Amino acid sequence: MDGNLVYIVIVVIFFITTVLTQEKFVEEITNFQYSECEQKLERVDCKALNISKVPRQKPSLWPPGPFAIPRSSYGCPESESRGWTKSVLYRKKPGKNKQEDPLNLCVKQRDDTELDTEKWIPGRYTIYRIGEECPAGFRKSTIRESCLEYDSFGPIPNITEKEIAKEKILEIGTCKKIGNSLKRNKRGNKATYRMLETSFIVLKSKSTPCPDKLNSLQGQKYCGIEPVVQRSLRPLETQLVLDFDFRILSGVNGNPNQVKEAMYHFDLRRSIKVYSIAIVSSDGIPRQTSVSQCFHDEKRLELLFEKGLKCSYVCANQGSTFFVYLSPFRARYIVLGIEHSTEWFNKKSFHIYIDGIKSLDGEMCNEDLGMRDGSIQNDQIFASSFSKRNPPFKARPSSAGWCIDKMIDANPWIMVDMRSETKIEGVTLFPMSEEVYSNAYWESFHLLYGNQMDNLSMSDVKFTIDVDKLTSGLQHSCFLQNAVTARFIMLQLNGSHEVDQLCLRFEIHGCKLSDSTELFPSFKNYKTMTTNALYVQKPSLIMSIGYPFLTGSGYSYTWIIDFKHEHYVRLIFTNVTLNQITRDNNNDCEDTLVIGTDLRERLKGVQIKTNFNKRIFIVETYRTLVLLTFQPCFNTFRGSSFRAVVNEEDIPACLSIASSVDWSQGRNEACTNPEMILTSMSILNIPFENFEERFRIQARYHHRIQIEFIDFYIVCPIGM
Repeated sequence: MDGNLVYIVIVVIFFITTVLTQEKFVEEITNFQYSECEQKLERVDCKALNISKVPRQKPSLWPPGPFAIPRSSYGCPESESRGWTKSVLYRKKPGKNKQEDPLNLCVKQRDDTELDTEKWIPGRYTIYRIGEECPAGFRKSTIRESCLEYDSFGPIPNITEKEIAKEKILEIGTCKKIGNSLKRNKRGNKATYRMLETSFIVLKSKSTPCPDKLNSLQGQKYCGIEPVVQRSLRPLETQLVLDFDFRILSGVNGNPNQVKEAMYHFDLRRSIKVYSIAIVSSDGIPRQTSVSQCFHDEKRLELLFEKGLKCSYVCANQGSTFFVYLSPFRARYIVLGIEHSTEWFNKKSFHIYIDGIKSLDGEMCNEDLGMRDGSIQNDQIFASSFSKRNPPFKARPSSAGWCIDKMIDANPWIMVDMRSETKIEGVTLFPMSEEVYSNAYWESFHLLYGNQMDNLSMSDVKFTIDVDKLTSGLQHSCFLQNAVTARFIMLQLNGSHEVDQLCLRFEIHGCKLSDSTELFPSFKNYKTMTTNALYVQKPSLIMSIGYPFLTGSGYSYTWIIDFKHEHYVRLIFTNVTLNQITRDNNNDCEDTLVIGTDLRERLKGVQIKTNFNKRIFIVETYRTLVLLTFQPCFNTFRGSSFRAVVNEEDIPACLSIASSVDWSQGRNEACTNPEMILTSMSILNIPFENFEERFRIQARYHHRIQIEFIDFYIVCPIGM
């Protein structure tokens, strides 16, 4: 029987080599892209999607940049999508303590003739100069300050360092506005300046009153407008209510009888527009209280170290509910300080009223990107290796944890494919579950990022992991100083080789620049969004990503071969190496190539598995449209590879690929075309066991059937 198999392989190799020498293909196709495809019967039309979306820019109520203004305790006048960014100038003042004095700024650099069309209010005030020139209507000036040294975060005004009388001086570039009160239009009404609809501060000019509509603030240092608080709720149909179990940051210390004030911390899990906070008595009894302070921010880092931005609020009692009405703000984190009452301590709940419309456009940052809630799917997470019980997708905070295979992995890493460009701000590491060793923690990691998985950049900071914090059951957050924008995020990990097991659970923080639910919906109305699709319309050479090296990318990709009813598709596989992983309970998992015809069900079709490894074989069809999809089992460096020739035939072949047929168990073909090619599995070199191949040939009434044998081999077992 062994001699029979050798004989068949020799014939097939000769046959395929002859075919390859006559091919006309000259193009290697490897450039995958996100595509929107529409299928109707046996036709597919695709168009590429631009997934590198930037936040949609919105019109501003302020004049065009560039310029900067002081950042008030309430934040910047408008959001990033309206052209604003935050920056800080750190100045170390002379003196015994050499105290560092931060100057917080709001910078508008955008100058768009369509989006930035408003005018400056008249009057005398000063702003900071960004660049060499001032906006129209301003003249150049400077402010001098004594400063030993300075540092900055983000864009800052023009700065010149000088030394006067052996004292180091900073000259900070400014622009002075010169003008009168608010002008009137032809009808006698005062002109409208829309920047007055926002909350802001500017530098007050010496010995000159603030412009109309602006108030003197902070000891006559600034002129500005504070947020306005509406003492009512918006209509409930446009508002959602979030119920929270609060967490106390400070003030109680285990003995509520000794405390007069408690600080409550809320994590909204998203950056959301907030309108009010309601404190509800669970027993229905009205109670008096007061709010001492309120802060909010989109970033946990700013909230913890800079106290965040101040809330503007008023309070009111309505029955058993105490309302904190807010000037609306967008934030994820809120800290609320309220008068503590022992009687009320365990008899209240919090309701937070938020906007019912979720916004992208770069305004919603520092959200959890989906490791915890599953919006990052299993096939988006892949790693250098893993132990049998702890594959990469178990790196979620809600799962047992991902662990490496220390026997084979000297350079461990774990990567997440966000599937579109995403703003990344940091990660949070979680303590391991009891299922895994308690000492299974890494010592440090680098964060790598980029839009191509084989060309990643490394962040400047090496993050040291607080192992004591994790072993105590606490989370450990690591934030980048500057957010990065990327599709692929990799944690390159360093750990002690003395530890029996090294594992990880984590969440990624940032914000999506495009809505993934729009990019990759389920199939509806004969349309689908295809991740990593490649459109083939002529004889070509196709191969796995990174061929001839193994790919452990962990995500599926599809070749759409469409010859537009002119020719029939024929695939010649010249090399196949598919990975197989044995898990617990002998539950095997294999990387698979699926050959089908329906874009709506790409994984329904003939499956090429590990039993095809190291074979040269042919799949001939009677289809002008064929889909070839690579479906990985797990995401690991132990990957797969293949290479195939896409060829065209003038005569269709009688070989079914439309359903999940197991060729190794036999064939029962219905051959209905007027002219067809019938080829046995041994000639195609498709692996099979002892089975029967049956061809049912149908002809029209009054037509006859003619069969022409081109190749015919019958090899009898020895001794018959």
